[in-house]
Amino acid sequence: MDNELRDIRDAARRALAGAFTLEDLKAADTVPADLVLRLWQVAIDAGWTGLLVPEHAGGVGLGMVAAVVVAEELGEALAPGAWAETLALAPSLDLGSDALAALAEGTMRVSVSSARGMSAGVGSEGLVDHARTTTHILALDGARADNGAFALLSAEEAEVLADHQPLDPGTPVSTVRFALPATEAAPEWRGRACEAFRLFTAAELLGIARGALSRSLDHARTRTQFGAQIGSFQAIKHRLADVAVAVDSAALAVSFAARSWDEEVGSATIDILAAWELATAAARAATGAGIQIHGAIGVSWEHDLHLYLKRSHALEAPWRTRSARGEIIERLLATC
Repeated sequence: MDNELRDIRDAARRALAGAFTLEDLKAADTVPADLVLRLWQVAIDAGWTGLLVPEHAGGVGLGMVAAVVVAEELGEALAPGAWAETLALAPSLDLGSDALAALAEGTMRVSVSSARGMSAGVGSEGLVDHARTTTHILALDGARADNGAFALLSAEEAEVLADHQPLDPGTPVSTVRFALPATEAAPEWRGRACEAFRLFTAAELLGIARGALSRSLDHARTRTQFGAQIGSFQAIKHRLADVAVAVDSAALAVSFAARSWDEEVGSATIDILAAWELATAAARAATGAGIQIHGAIGVSWEHDLHLYLKRSHALEAPWRTRSARGEIIERLLATC
């Protein structure tokens, strides 16, 4: 990692450490709106909102290589917010200069909702994360997977019908009703925008894997059983070593994919799918091993570890309809 990226990582870590603690996430069943808004102000002050917005539109245009560094820190800190949607997906869509400027300034916060068979003027309902703190809803045509129509709506045009008990207390979920604008044809989200969304999320999952592994290592060093640290037991050492290898592999893949996305190389799509596959595998391995190594305390509300497991499930949820490994195979076969 070069000095500039290291400085970005260190600054992000310091900013998040001073903004909230994991105790804030465990203080209630659902994270309070004021905490989310406070973290968005941290993002604005740090310049994260303009990472992928071009300089001519008011952003800093540092690209995905810098964005995934911030994403990893957001993931490890378990910072609540619709980060990938606002910092990566929205800036990569053709939303116009006014929207890009608002994204760079941090006055636009975007959450995503999927609805099948979207039609202009017809009321639709969908699940929206962080509906109470978003300013805009990006309605995606759920019938067309990652290659479909979208509409950007002001949150004021939507009605929150019900708030639900979320799996992850840091990801509040609501059912929202909205009507699509009567336009001639909805634009489409595809290609680089979808890849940016997925890669940023993969970096968040990598951060979650690092956080879970760190806590497991600490526990293995301090927990004693039969008069010895449990980290000295061969079964524990092997399990943690496997997780460490998975995390390092994912880190290399995410960094490589970010450069591919920035440089728009031909292999970028496959590189991003590979990064996603490795990052999700690392998050599953780290959280699963962590729960087992901690024993019953790992799933207790008072402990931090269950928060990592729940956030990883929340981040993976929008992408579970299709296997990344299957997509890689399909694309490789298409080039034969």
